Amino acid sequence: MISTEHKPRNAGFTLTELIVVIAMISVLVTIATPYYLDWLRNAKYREGAQAVTSLLREARSRAIAEHREYRVVFNAAPDSPQAPSTMQLQGGNLSYNSSSWPIMETPVTLPENLDIRYRSSCTLNVAAQSVLFLPSGAASATAAIEASSPDLGGICIIDGDSAIAALNDRKKYLVEMVSPTTGAFKVRKWSASSTSFQ
Repeated sequence: MISTEHKPRNAGFTLTELIVVIAMISVLVTIATPYYLDWLRNAKYREGAQAVTSLLREARSRAIAEHREYRVVFNAAPDSPQAPSTMQLQGGNLSYNSSSWPIMETPVTLPENLDIRYRSSCTLNVAAQSVLFLPSGAASATAAIEASSPDLGGICIIDGDSAIAALNDRKKYLVEMVSPTTGAFKVRKWSASSTSFQ
């Protein structure tokens, strides 16, 4: 009589199967790593642009809600990791022409190795520039931030690595004042291929 029972086979993977799977994972990691590292770097630049726009929005909202002037003061740092670029929210004591500007919160420091410059050329590095918000929601900015033809104006987020010689390789984002009347800002990303902010 012939037995129809099957003998149980040892469960598990063969050595060949394990080696093939490990090789496939190694290839995928090798291909994905540069893209992942690039994504991490870009996340830091986006975080810097979001920090700037977030503080500007907060200043505008508070100016409208509290019916008094608010401003954001930007302190662009020299190309040095020991002195990072910072931003401060300050509240005026009046609705217009404030004479006192107490600091409302702890200064916000940009993420490591990011710097602030001014204008879309990203060449101006001057201290204490500001954007002022009125109770109407309108905004005005110091000369280094305001647009003047052909420059878009704005706050430029750049890579803080001064070892990168070409400024175009350091440019990342521009926070541009779109409408002084409404206090609206727009974030533009640097496009290396077209050498302009998009």
